[in-house]
Amino acid sequence: MSRVIVVLLFLLMSLYGLLHVPSIQTWLVKKATSSLSKKLHTKVSIESVDFTFFYKLKFKKLLIEDRKKDTLLYAGSALVNVNDWFFTKNNITLKNIQLDDATVKVQRRSKEWNYQFILDYFKDTTKDKQKSNLVLDLKKLRVKNLHFISSDYWIGENMNVSIQDLDVDIKQTDFNKNEFKIEEINVTKPLFSLYNYDGTRTPEEKIKLDSETIHQKKEKNDLLIAVKKINIQDGVFMNDELTTRKKYTDRFDELHIRFDKINGTIDEANYTNNQLIAKVNISTHESCGLDIKKLEANVKMNGEVMEFKNLDIITN
Repeated sequence: MSRVIVVLLFLLMSLYGLLHVPSIQTWLVKKATSSLSKKLHTKVSIESVDFTFFYKLKFKKLLIEDRKKDTLLYAGSALVNVNDWFFTKNNITLKNIQLDDATVKVQRRSKEWNYQFILDYFKDTTKDKQKSNLVLDLKKLRVKNLHFISSDYWIGENMNVSIQDLDVDIKQTDFNKNEFKIEEINVTKPLFSLYNYDGTRTPEEKIKLDSETIHQKKEKNDLLIAVKKINIQDGVFMNDELTTRKKYTDRFDELHIRFDKINGTIDEANYTNNQLIAKVNISTHESCGLDIKKLEANVKMNGEVMEFKNLDIITN
């Protein structure tokens, strides 16, 4: 009997050792992604993985394509640190998530987005399961070179968001209650760009969508996001409308807006019930030559009003 126990222990230790070999880990994950690719009817791939039992996961070159073989999600590399022996607990702490060189591309030419098939898949696989008692708590998020591209040809709005460096320190997260409390966000070279044009939707679809949007804005939701401090360095905001004329260069052009060199802070930002409240103190430069040397105010924004209380603004 003692020899059998020794052999079993040896086999278990050998298996445990094999699972620490990066090539074995990569082979296992590639088997899993191949299975997921067949279920989603699209390409899901990872070049390599390296995970340390039972608290660290690293992977390189994650790719998920949409049904038209265009990139939906790409990440050059990622690192996830969790609390030790997380698989034995209901409370999982994600100590640190790092993501480098990530690109997300969403698009639609009708009412349905190119990622809808993923939502449908996970909805079908979880609809018969009871609500999980699992509690996730994220503490720190670090992202470098993030690109988000949204091409909405149906409505007629293209959005581009890029961030060179994002560092988020989180106090508390509760995914079950949709409550997120954040200590500090540091963002370097963020860019937010909007381009509006005539989409492919019919006038009847536009009226219906506008009515649904107004109804959604009036509805209350249970999402709460509270951020103590946001530091912005060298940001850019652009908003363009489709016009037959060229952009004005000798005056402010409300149809072609570009604010560069956005620097400053946003304090005590709270988003709840579709309303954002924050204390803003920023400086920026508009392409027409307008320098906003200081803009300080208590800001409130929702679907009906933009309010700048105690506004103090200095320009050139």
